[in-house]
Amino acid sequence: MEAVVEAVSEVIGQAAGLDPIQKLFLNAIRDYSLKS
Repeated sequence: MEAVVEAVSEVIGQAAGLDPIQKLFLNAIRDYSLKS
């Protein structure tokens, strides 16, 4: 699971071109992964 969190965080780090809804979605996935 940590690898997934890392990958998602990396995507978020490069997500300047994404729209806000996609960013919120990625952040929600990361937060959920960190909690579980």
